[in-house]
Amino acid sequence: FHKSCFACEEDNEEVVFDDKCCPACRGAASLLKASREGNLVDIYSLLVEKGASPFQAVKETGGSFETALHAAVDCNNYNLMSMLLFGTYLMLNCDISLKEWHFPAIAWGRDSRRHTPFEKGIHICEHIMNATPPTEILLLLKNRGFGPGLPQIQRAIQKRDKMLQVLYEMKESELLHSDASMGMEAVPVRVCESAFLKKNFFYVSRSIESRETAIRWFDCRSGEKKCLSTFQGDCTEDNRKKLHRDQNLPPSWRAYCNYLCSSSKPCSCHIEGLRFGLEIFETNDRGLGLRTAKGVSIKKDDVICNYVGEIVTALEAKRRDEEYAIAGEIGSYTFNLDEKGDVCIDATKMRSAAAFINHSCAESNTCLFRALGHHLDEKFPYLVFCAKQDIGELQELTFNYGQKPTALCSDCNRMHCLCRQCTELEHRKHGLMV
Repeated sequence: FHKSCFACEEDNEEVVFDDKCCPACRGAASLLKASREGNLVDIYSLLVEKGASPFQAVKETGGSFETALHAAVDCNNYNLMSMLLFGTYLMLNCDISLKEWHFPAIAWGRDSRRHTPFEKGIHICEHIMNATPPTEILLLLKNRGFGPGLPQIQRAIQKRDKMLQVLYEMKESELLHSDASMGMEAVPVRVCESAFLKKNFFYVSRSIESRETAIRWFDCRSGEKKCLSTFQGDCTEDNRKKLHRDQNLPPSWRAYCNYLCSSSKPCSCHIEGLRFGLEIFETNDRGLGLRTAKGVSIKKDDVICNYVGEIVTALEAKRRDEEYAIAGEIGSYTFNLDEKGDVCIDATKMRSAAAFINHSCAESNTCLFRALGHHLDEKFPYLVFCAKQDIGELQELTFNYGQKPTALCSDCNRMHCLCRQCTELEHRKHGLMV
């Protein structure tokens, strides 16, 4: 950029971007427009082919200005922010101060209120009650070095919760029991009155990239350019099978629409977020569990939800598990994201309702598959729970996690797997009443 157009510097006045401006400034203006529209196809083209800057401010009629990153916060579009940040990384990774995925202050950018994208997200959390809080974007920005850390996000969410209590004339416990997701899911996640949910985590509806991990939306510097595949026409099973072949995915994986999908009908294959009304409840001997809500039934093969959390490397997951064990944390919420075990999901501090699905050795009613959508980075598939059988109302969701988790049984005072089948076998072995 030449100096008169470099809008990130606070001592420069932003200019109105028109045909007289340099290509970089016109690119930034086009990128801002595409970001507001959520047009990932145009954003891809602008980032890769035009070198448009996600952190360059664009001045508009009336004197206001903002960057494409600010627009992504406004839209509360995680995929949009993730793609823009990946483009930012490609522009800045020659900077000696750029370590891992932690960006220097030059990438922050400011709007006409002098807010960085992180500060704008905090403002939305604290002051705009009719908008879904951009919690997931704030967590991503924090992991990219855009904010001071988790405490500020926690304070903003707590302040928002207090304002919602006043707005809806509800107590804190009533607000939490009505929807543990606090509006993050399309359907509420209720908490039974008898259950005590300790809110020591951020509720997220999708997985969050950490400081060590990032989705590669594209690789314009690679000699072998791998492009997204798509299909013409509506989203059908045959078209998705073709997409699976074109993307050369493992046989056990499934392929879903990406942002190039041109279906003329509402796409039925989106797999993000919760699909059914579920509730967190207190089990007899395994702590909290997850079950279908009253009046809710799930058919065999229906997609239910995703296992989400923070995406970390296997090495970091091991370090965290050891740290949690020393701190006295009960259980492990880490799960291999890819089949090689190189990347994991840690749902300890960031999680959705899926983290409360308990283990069952032989009677599990859900199964899990990996799926790819939106991007082509096979390190970061979705972990999707679907029904193995018809599931009726108020029925607990269970899954066979592979390794039998052991815990102290309150009935026999022995350590064993607490699923119903293993408990009965253990009790019979020791002559206890079943």
